Amino acid sequence: MRWKKRLLVMSVAFAITTTAAGCANQQPGTPARGPVEITDESRVADILVGKTFYGRYPNGSRWTEYVSRGGDTAYREGPKTCAGHWHVSGNIACFMYDSYKNGEPNCFNIWRSGDNTLFVPMGGDPTGKNIVVVDRIDDGDPQNLMSDRGACR
Repeated sequence: MRWKKRLLVMSVAFAITTTAAGCANQQPGTPARGPVEITDESRVADILVGKTFYGRYPNGSRWTEYVSRGGDTAYREGPKTCAGHWHVSGNIACFMYDSYKNGEPNCFNIWRSGDNTLFVPMGGDPTGKNIVVVDRIDDGDPQNLMSDRGACR
């Protein structure tokens, strides 16, 4: 019976040691697990509404977008600022621009990974190469994108 207790104590000690070692290798400020998908519709909307996003595409090009409470957006990439619309359905956020893809929606799942927000194309892999990374989020429209928006001028 004594050997069973010893084996149990050794097993628990091993589990605690390997878990602690795994945590010791984790970078400060990173979550204990990988990217986490935001699955609640109201949470997705809360992340987006009234905020300006500064991000980058997989090819490195930079973009900025303001998402208004009323469903309008202003998107800037390079010198052009485009008027658009957005909506959330379930855990999917969709953005549409008349001058892009004939107004067809671009839809994303929203994920969090550490301090980053990720826009992952629907059904995509948040650890893959085709994600859109948001580097910074500001409250409001500090870039005045809504006043500059038009048909991608």
